[in-house]
Amino acid sequence: KDLYLSGGVYLGGTGAANKLDDYEEGTWSPVYAPATGSFASITMDVAEARYTKVGRMVTVSGIIRTDALDVTGGSGAVIISGLPFAVDGWSAISLGRVQGFSGDMPDSGYGGGGATNINLYYRATSNGATTALNVTDMQDGTVSNANYIFLEYTYQTT
Repeated sequence: KDLYLSGGVYLGGTGAANKLDDYEEGTWSPVYAPATGSFASITMDVAEARYTKVGRMVTVSGIIRTDALDVTGGSGAVIISGLPFAVDGWSAISLGRVQGFSGDMPDSGYGGGGATNINLYYRATSNGATTALNVTDMQDGTVSNANYIFLEYTYQTT
C-alpha cells in the first residue's frame, strides 16, 4: 500500500532532469528585519507559515503580523527573513491582504541571489516605479495584528 523509494523516482523519462528525489513539508519562521542595524524589539504574530518543497521548487505561504515593534536601531529597507531554503535566481512574491502599516503598504516583493529573505516594495502612484518599503512605514509600538501581510511565494532553490 505504501511505497518507499530511497533513491528517488524518474517521471516522464530516465534522464537526470526527470528524477524526483526530494519531497518535504514543514513550517518556517518569518521575521521582519531592517536592512541596516536591528530592531530594538519585535514580537511577531505568525498565524500561519508553511512550506512544501518538491525537488528544487519551494512554495511558502504565511500570514505574518506583529503585536509589538520598536524600530529603534533599524533603518533602510524592510525584509522578511527566515525562508526555509535559499533562493536560486530571482523571483517575485504574491501578496494578498495587506494592512496595518503606518506609512506606505507593500504591494510587491522578490527574493533571490542565494538569500533566505524577501525584499518588500510599494508603489507610490499607480504608474510609478516601485520603491523599497522603509522601516518608517512599519507600525511602531504595541498594536495587535499590525504590519499584516498574507503572502505566497514559489521559488527554486539549489
